[in-house]
Amino acid sequence: MSLWAWTLEAYSRPGVSQACLRLQDEHGFNTPYLLWAVWAEGANDQSLNEAAGLAKAG
Repeated sequence: MSLWAWTLEAYSRPGVSQACLRLQDEHGFNTPYLLWAVWAEGANDQSLNEAAGLAKAG
């Protein structure tokens, strides 16, 4: 699953957006990086290369 698709699915789950924003507000976490780190833990090399390419383009 692509990073974008996974992020949209994960963030829409009950409680996830609130938890991410609480971590961001109370501890200074960066929500996009937090979600990427969780996604990358289970990603394969091709998906990681794709994500890296998207990050360079942005």
